[in-house]
Amino acid sequence: MSKLALMMILLQLIVLKTPSIKLNKIEFFPLPHGLS
Repeated sequence: MSKLALMMILLQLIVLKTPSIKLNKIEFFPLPHGLS
């Protein structure tokens, strides 16, 4: 579970760093905002 959480956080950071693929990332991987 911890690894999954870390992966989600990392993905969120990457998405924030790259707004160009932000839409695509969210489309394929809808990150849970509540987990943040």
